[in-house]
Amino acid sequence: MTSAKVKEFTEDGVVYTKNGEEVTIGGFDTIALATGVKAYNPLEEELKDFAGKVIVVGDAKVPGTANLATEAGLAAAFEI
Repeated sequence: MTSAKVKEFTEDGVVYTKNGEEVTIGGFDTIALATGVKAYNPLEEELKDFAGKVIVVGDAKVPGTANLATEAGLAAAFEI
């Protein structure tokens, strides 16, 4: 089920909403939940007014693994 928002976990299922409709499903002993990540960076533009250069790393730039974020952080440190 993609693009659904989990509203509540029940004893044997889930209540979710999708396209404005609330749906309850049940009869399960196991539920697997996989979520996605979006970059979130509301401060970059504001900070550019105060600093000549702003370096964005990690999930603020592009979602990825911790290894990639650490690597990007190291590269940013060398750039400073």
